Amino acid sequence: MADSLIKPQDRFWNDLVAIFDADLDSPLVLSLLVLYVVCFLDVTTTSMILSHGGAELNPLMDFFAGSPFMHLLLKWLVVFFIFITASYCEQKIRMSGMIIMGVIILWFLIVVIHNVVVYLTFLYPAI
Repeated sequence: MADSLIKPQDRFWNDLVAIFDADLDSPLVLSLLVLYVVCFLDVTTTSMILSHGGAELNPLMDFFAGSPFMHLLLKWLVVFFIFITASYCEQKIRMSGMIIMGVIILWFLIVVIHNVVVYLTFLYPAI
């Protein structure tokens, strides 16, 4: 009788719980921290450009770019979703999550470099 009350193992639930069971010093968690920092730099440089009369190039973020707090909050929520997806992929295929995080970090680094160059052209128009 007691056996009938025990819920059978749900594979999806175990995979989801395992995502949050990662070591804090694992490469995937460290890449999450790097991605949060790079997103912070993206929002900071975007806000600096907007304060000098620039425009947000991403039409999806245009509505949120006026408020740095909302802009950062939305980016960090997206980063958390990306991390969960990468963690799930890492469980299924070794190194796939790190590749996902690496590509996203590289993409945001390109955005930050672009923002810095644009900001420098605002400061020094002769460049």
